[in-house]
Amino acid sequence: MWEQLTDAARASLDDPENFGQADVPFSDENFSE
Repeated sequence: MWEQLTDAARASLDDPENFGQADVPFSDENFSE
């Protein structure tokens, strides 16, 4: 599913600045394959 996203979408979801202090489970550092 992650691979189906555009580069822009992945970059937006992976940027912790977009979510404040939330622990974003879909960021690269939290995403498990």
